[in-house]
Amino acid sequence: MSSSKIVMKNSMIGAVAQICSMLIGFFSQRYFLRYLGLEVQGINSVISDTLGFLSFAELGVGTAITYRLYKPLVQNDRKELTALMQLYQFLYRIIGAVVFTVGLILMLFLPVFINDASSDMGFIRSAYMIQLFATASSYFFAYKRSLIFADQKQFVCKIVDIGINIFFSIMRIISLLTFQNYHIYLGLQFLQALTANMILAHYCNKHYDFVKTRTKEKFQDIRGVFKDTKDLLIGKVAGYVYSSTDNLVISTFSGIVLAGGFSVYRYVTNAVKNLVSGMTDSITATIGNYTQSNDKEESYRMFRRYSFIRYVVANIAATGLCICADAFVGFVYGEKYILPYTVLYLIVIDIFIGIVYGPIAEFTTVLGYFSYEKYINVAGAFINLGLSVFLVRYMKVEGVLIGTCVSQVFFWVSKSILLFHRYFQSKEKWIEMWKNYIGYVILVVVQIALLHFVKQKFFPHWYSFAAFLTEGAVCVGISAAAISVCYFKTDQYQYFIGILKKMFSKISGRI
Repeated sequence: MSSSKIVMKNSMIGAVAQICSMLIGFFSQRYFLRYLGLEVQGINSVISDTLGFLSFAELGVGTAITYRLYKPLVQNDRKELTALMQLYQFLYRIIGAVVFTVGLILMLFLPVFINDASSDMGFIRSAYMIQLFATASSYFFAYKRSLIFADQKQFVCKIVDIGINIFFSIMRIISLLTFQNYHIYLGLQFLQALTANMILAHYCNKHYDFVKTRTKEKFQDIRGVFKDTKDLLIGKVAGYVYSSTDNLVISTFSGIVLAGGFSVYRYVTNAVKNLVSGMTDSITATIGNYTQSNDKEESYRMFRRYSFIRYVVANIAATGLCICADAFVGFVYGEKYILPYTVLYLIVIDIFIGIVYGPIAEFTTVLGYFSYEKYINVAGAFINLGLSVFLVRYMKVEGVLIGTCVSQVFFWVSKSILLFHRYFQSKEKWIEMWKNYIGYVILVVVQIALLHFVKQKFFPHWYSFAAFLTEGAVCVGISAAAISVCYFKTDQYQYFIGILKKMFSKISGRI
């Protein structure tokens, strides 16, 4: 199967799976808030972010080894694959034990992060323990997921995950209606993750029989793995600071209830982010294989086309979130959960940058530039956390988000310099890409400004399902029209339209 067909298959299944997950997730979230309340929502988000710290225990081992899987998979080198997976399994068993031990130590700090909750601390600690078991147990299966991912078969993981997710989401909703018990809800989440991982482990054992093979041959480049792991650790720290400290800072300085309200918006916007990830995650493995078998000019052409596709998605997502998020939150959760526009727009800026600069991050990862990225990552982490802690005292949620957005811009610029200096080795191409990026930003800002003006003038407080659908349709239509007018003649646009035609042709043919 060609790379384009593999990407299309993975992307389509990933998008469908994520849409199903989003829909049932919103229902689960609505019942969660109705029966357990905003305070428990805040506790849940803070516990999740606290456990996010445990991702450091992984140290980047998974990324370092997955990066090394691309070449032997292309060459069908079963000997090296066996040695790599054996090393992977051994390291992840150690990591699982370390995660559980460090998690127990972290539990001592819960009163610091959750300092104004009315819930008993014993209640909070028991909820924490359930999530800790779920986090630690995942490491005993994760290495097999990585092999499926590196072999460009993400659709298998997506199909299993969405099927299990639908079943257990229904079970969680039933448990909320019947028991209104937070611990039962968490227990079902734990069983969901365990069930999905066991099914995928069985699939991996069946289709990659060398996974079960024991060999005395040792992977030759263990020193290289640990060098990359050391460099990736700093990236893990930066990733945690970027993605998991916002709620902790807000809860510590502004209270658990405000953290709960913020997490509602984060849930909505993260659903969009996850939808984009579902469509594009599969491309990382394709990039890894592509850079192994093509020259830099071909890789650059792929980079430009992929960057444009990501921009189209980012444009629609940013416009839709800015205009439709309040209508959705007001309809699904209630008007009391609606936050100021400044909060929403800062969240959207963060998401927009994350989607647009995704190709840069993916290229630097598959090319193994870990030793160079570590300096960028540590600087970004200091910028994010420093600004967030400083500004939260004066601007509350907005201050935390400004710190996040500034660090995102720093990552975007710095990693683009790294990629174009080390790999493409062309200052002219870097300038060309940044001209494109500036044009992308101007276009989406103009769209949002015009649509926001119209909404405020004619529909300022329209919170309903009809409002959400109407505003969503208008946003998609305006984004599509604006992109078509501005980029119709470019190679990237024509390539994107060609992919859409193939996709619709395939779907209509099956129908």
